[in-house]
Amino acid sequence: QLAQDSLASGVRDDIVTVICADMLPIIAKRDKKMFYLCTKNTVVPNGILPLLILATYHAAATRMTERALEVTAVFLGMKETLAFKAPEGDNEVMRMVTHIREHMDEEFRGPHGVLPPAECQRIVQMRQDQV
Repeated sequence: QLAQDSLASGVRDDIVTVICADMLPIIAKRDKKMFYLCTKNTVVPNGILPLLILATYHAAATRMTERALEVTAVFLGMKETLAFKAPEGDNEVMRMVTHIREHMDEEFRGPHGVLPPAECQRIVQMRQDQV
């Protein structure tokens, strides 16, 4: 069960999807019910989450149906399938996703494979400082 209330002003979830990168389980002392406090949140426009997962999560599997592109992935041991309906006759979206997947980790590669952990951490820190 995810808590539906927040002490901060909430986001209108009819226009965006809230993505939670971490959840803290909390058990109420009184009735022993459990809920999750969502942390490390961000928001994206509705409908784009399957593309984000497909572009950035290499373990995601895809399947084209007549109506949509289905993206299946396992998160915290639970299998989830999300659907994305791309504009008809427009393959540009899939070309962009494929390009992102192929080039996403380039800055962490050196001439002999993946850079040493210290160098990767330096790059990550530099990106965090830019935000």
